[in-house]
Amino acid sequence: AGLEPDVVRVSVHRFCTHVMALHVPVLDRIGSPEWRRAAASRTADLLYAAYDAVYAFLTNHRPPYPPSTLVHTPQEIRTILDI
Repeated sequence: AGLEPDVVRVSVHRFCTHVMALHVPVLDRIGSPEWRRAAASRTADLLYAAYDAVYAFLTNHRPPYPPSTLVHTPQEIRTILDI
């Protein structure tokens, strides 16, 4: 047994909405531009990895979740995050 598809779809949608509007104010306070870029890059990598893991779980789940549950492919998330 898993989560209801509607619950999963709403959660995935919220995650994607936050990713698309991503702004991490604490990164702006990092003085060194090099460290700021590194922190932003690592944040994007971690967000992508989280989505990729959820996507893999949902697409490999038995019984499978409906395709409409997944808002974006992992590649689309990579594009959104500019990685």
